[in-house]
Parts: sequence; structure tokens; C-alpha cells
Amino acid sequence: MSKVNVLEFPLPKDKRFELAVHALREGRAAEALQAAKALIDAGYPHAYTLAAAACERGGIGLEIDLASALFYYRKAVEEVGALEAWLALGRMYYFGRGVEPDYEKALYYYSTVYEETKGGIAAMMLGRMYLRGRGVPEDLERAEKYLREAVAQGYALASTDLAAVNFRRRRVIRSVIYWLQGIWRALRLPRGDTRLRPY
Repeated sequence: MSKVNVLEFPLPKDKRFELAVHALREGRAAEALQAAKALIDAGYPHAYTLAAAACERGGIGLEIDLASALFYYRKAVEEVGALEAWLALGRMYYFGRGVEPDYEKALYYYSTVYEETKGGIAAMMLGRMYLRGRGVPEDLERAEKYLREAVAQGYALASTDLAAVNFRRRRVIRSVIYWLQGIWRALRLPRGDTRLRPY
């Protein structure tokens, strides 16, 4: 596979971008979307991801609009290779948000992110796909490899999937240990930490 442009979300230098992110965090989705569109028009393509997130989440003044979210996430991938957009497209295809579930497309997005970044979310989702045989043949060994990487990066929910892998491989004691570790890790993470999202 040729190298693609998967980039970490940039630290904003533009005050308008910071204000738009703040509006989205406070649930003012319509305000965030309007600001994101203005930034896009002003030549700041990283705002595509912000526009997509506003449409996906919805909030004050804006209903959830998954078709627009998909459009903006695709533009963010095409224009700047935004990491969050790659992961969001994987999530939307995996869970069928705004589209029919398409595990092959989800696999493409998660695999690309993993190959480029070795990121924990991508590792966790690839592990789940191999555990459940979604888009790939079921492969408990590969599932365990990916899930261990995600756990090492602090993704507490990957521990519960790792527990399932070990249970299916008839390693019951190890399964219980991973399950308990997952609960312990989840309790220790601050509320709202992205490593607690089921993604």
C-alpha cells in the first residue's frame, strides 16, 4: 500500500478555530458548524473535521446529520489526511452510522491508520474485527496482538475484548485477569477520556 497522508489533528493557531472547537465542546453545534464553514471558505481545510464532528454529534441549533458528517469527513481525508477523519470514517462504516455497515471499508480506514500511526484506537478496532470475524476471517492470534497494543496504550475497553480472546482460547484465568484489569483501568481514567469510548 502506498503511503497516505494520515495526520494528527493540528494544534490550532487561528483563534476562530479555537472558538469553534470550544463551541462544539459546549454543545453549540450550529455555531461550531458555521465557524467551521467560514474557516473552510477562508482556506483552512482542517476545519472539515470540525464541521463533520458538529454534524455527527448535533447539538444546540443543529440536528444530527450523518450524511453531511460523512461528506465532511471524506473531505478532511482527501484534503489534509486528518487522523480523526480517518478514524471517524472507520467508525461510521463499522457501526453503520449514516451508511450500511461495511466492514471492508472500516478495515481499510482502520488498517491505514494503524500502518501509519500504530494508534491505539485503530489497534483496538482491528483487534475487535479479528475477534469477531468482521471484514476479515476470525483470527484470535491476530486479535490478541492488536488488542495487546491497544491495552498498552491505555485503551481500557480493549482489555475486555482481550478477555474475550483469552476466554475463547480457553485461558479462563487470564481472561478474568484482563477483564478485571479493564475495569480497573476504566475507573482510573478521567471522566471523558477518549480511551473510554467504545468507538
